[in-house]
Amino acid sequence: MRAGPFLFVGGCDGHRELDCDRIVPELAGNAKLQCENAYGRLARALSEAGSSAGAVVRLDHVTSSQDWLPIRQSVRERIFHKPAPLASTGVAVRMSGINMLTVFAIACADAGMKEVLVPGPRYGMANIAAAVRCGPLVFVSGIRGVVDPRNGRAVAEETPDAFAAQTRVVYDVIASILGDCGLTSHSILRIDSWLRDGARAAEDEAICREVLGPVPYASTRTALPLSARGETEVTVLAASAGVEKRTYDDQPGPTVTSAAGFHFVGECRGFDGPSTTSNLALIANPQAQLSRAMGVLNTALRACGSELSKTVRLELYLRDIYFADAAQAMLRETFGDDCPAVVMIGADLQSPVEVKLNAIAI
Repeated sequence: MRAGPFLFVGGCDGHRELDCDRIVPELAGNAKLQCENAYGRLARALSEAGSSAGAVVRLDHVTSSQDWLPIRQSVRERIFHKPAPLASTGVAVRMSGINMLTVFAIACADAGMKEVLVPGPRYGMANIAAAVRCGPLVFVSGIRGVVDPRNGRAVAEETPDAFAAQTRVVYDVIASILGDCGLTSHSILRIDSWLRDGARAAEDEAICREVLGPVPYASTRTALPLSARGETEVTVLAASAGVEKRTYDDQPGPTVTSAAGFHFVGECRGFDGPSTTSNLALIANPQAQLSRAMGVLNTALRACGSELSKTVRLELYLRDIYFADAAQAMLRETFGDDCPAVVMIGADLQSPVEVKLNAIAI
């Protein structure tokens, strides 16, 4: 999907054939070939849009595990170089079947617009950049807090205070990276936080507000397996210097931020509120919850002068990843031939929430 200076690429799975969507059972457990497939599908989509892997400004990975991270990094290095001139995230999630990797991306329609603002090695990232700009937007790589990259100091792990300690480091580092970009926290349009323990979402938000200040932003906080070490991973999308930001948070529903003709909608839940009689039809009903979440999204977009049909990227978090095919069919019915770039992520959503989503629209 192209919008303005950007290309949005939906989820590219590693367990499917490069040339089609057929699942290949023989790829079970083969991390290298699945990485080749996922990155290959992404590169092909960009090529068909008249672009290339070199234009990618933000590359996201959801994986079955972080145990084979060196394999993924070696394949990525061959395609995107090292350190890759792009922002990136990588988290373990609930995957379907034999799939080990799904990648999705945002690219500059004109690769010449891409600029690395903060090199990764400055913050302990040997393989990627810390912050990259494309036109009106700045993309910050996913940050974890196991080690403070500014001084090499190890942070508490697997202790009662580990979550708070790591989370504070994460937001301190994000503030530092933004400062290196010549930005403040007021430029933040969207924050995505992935947590080991979803019950600590309010604590994550409180620490975020304490460190970054009471700035409005579209947010999604979701529990994921994460894998490896660490309590949380957080990534930020911000407006470039001089780009005006507008916020829509004076109504019920998710916060929406806007900049440069794009609208960023925070999480829209399929179930929100007490389990009252009026909500009984939503319990254990992902179809109904997806419909409700899409309705929340539609209301949020209309409030900022947009509409559902102008969605360019849609991220769905599903308690049951095997609902993905049915969800995709429902989205095709909603959007028709103009379906946005879609990402499906299996998450540890807390019951009774079956579905939540966020979006970027024009």
